[in-house]
Amino acid sequence: SRMKIHALSISRWKHADASIKEPVHLCYAVDVSQLSFFQRGTVKEITALVLRTCVAKTNPGDYQRLEHEGNYIYIICRHNGISGRSNLCGGCLHDNKAILANRCLHH
Repeated sequence: SRMKIHALSISRWKHADASIKEPVHLCYAVDVSQLSFFQRGTVKEITALVLRTCVAKTNPGDYQRLEHEGNYIYIICRHNGISGRSNLCGGCLHDNKAILANRCLHH
C-alpha cells in the first residue's frame, strides 16, 4: 500500500528572540482533499496545533516518532545558524510507518 502524507511542516523554534514562546511554521501544507468543505478548516487548525505542540516538545538535535490511531508523526529538530541561534524542525503526519517520511524530513 502507498503512504499518504496528511501534513508537512517546517518550523522555527528556540529563537534568539525570547519573546517568541512557541514554534513558528515557516511553511505548512495539509491535504484536506478527502474531507468535506465544513471539516477542512477544523482539520487544518488541529493539525497545525498538533505539529506545533510536537515540535515544542522536541529538543534541538532530537528526533521523535509518535503514533495515534494508525497515523504517525515524525519530528526532527536540527540546530543551525540560520537567523542567529534558531533551530529548524521538520514535521510529517502520515498513515504508514514507511521510511519515506524520515527521508523527506532529512533532505
